[in-house]
Amino acid sequence: KVLGYGLNAGHEALNIFEHGVEAQAPGAGTHFAFNAPSREAVDEFFEAGICNGGKSNEKPGIREAYGRNYYAAFLVDPDGYRLEGV
Repeated sequence: KVLGYGLNAGHEALNIFEHGVEAQAPGAGTHFAFNAPSREAVDEFFEAGICNGGKSNEKPGIREAYGRNYYAAFLVDPDGYRLEGV
């Protein structure tokens, strides 16, 4: 099984593969960050996540600890994965 994300099937930026019965979900400390083309896209990522069962782990905004222009939003999805749009 494979799950791909991207603009279309020919331009997937991320693929996740399951390999047999030994496959396991990542642990609680797993964090996935997705690059967004704009701050508006980060806002849309956050709103879409909330509307689809995610929980806020930090609303969109500047994260000066990472850089004065680092704009990000953090979610926890319904399965417990930590997601970031940046």
